Amino acid sequence: MEEGFWERKGVKTAFVWIALDVIILILFLIEGFNPDFIKKNLIFIFIAVVNIDRIVIPLADLPEPPMIFTFLIGVIPAGVLIAYYVSLLEAGQEAQDLLGVILLIALLLWNAANIGWGIWAKKKSA
Repeated sequence: MEEGFWERKGVKTAFVWIALDVIILILFLIEGFNPDFIKKNLIFIFIAVVNIDRIVIPLADLPEPPMIFTFLIGVIPAGVLIAYYVSLLEAGQEAQDLLGVILLIALLLWNAANIGWGIWAKKKSA
């Protein structure tokens, strides 16, 4: 017996994440994507980026990566996130911007690894 779309694990949560991302995009559209607003609200961009794999994996019916895989590829973004918040207290604006860009790249790579693993595991099991 095949489970329905809404019965799959994470599908309902994926739509909550989509709604959150849409709210973030609307907020940025209203503000006009000006650089000052983005610098002040960089955490919104991080939230949207972190949500990518939480949306794609359930909706595409991809298998979840093993916990050790998720942990290992999550260590770098977690470390950069800690460094980013420490830099908010100690570093100058230039260092904060650089760490923000590195964090965005790390989060995107983290999502790409999760989604890539899911695609690979689905092809392997088919």
